Amino acid sequence: VTDQHSQVQLYTEGPYDKVVTFLSLKKYACEFPIPHGCEDIPDVAFLGGHTMEELIQAENAATAYALTKAGRMNYTLYIPELNAFTLGELLFLFELQTAYAGAMFNIDTFNQP
Repeated sequence: VTDQHSQVQLYTEGPYDKVVTFLSLKKYACEFPIPHGCEDIPDVAFLGGHTMEELIQAENAATAYALTKAGRMNYTLYIPELNAFTLGELLFLFELQTAYAGAMFNIDTFNQP
């Protein structure tokens, strides 16, 4: 989230040369509740009683919506849970995407440093 504003600005207003991939985890390893507090600061007080999972999912959906509204290509991969198997699946998918993109652009992706 640290650099989210500038990244979203780049993706929505920058060159039309990207497809943004969002990863959405369906089951988190643990629940991390956001405690109530900061009632004197309404901009953050509403978060109390929710979880970090809810916050992350809301940010993910809002960012994907902003890109879609701006006409920028994006897609969301829903991951059932994070473990060695699903991480391996993701790596394999991204490797396939790289090889396929290379073939489309007539680049030998297996001969690049």
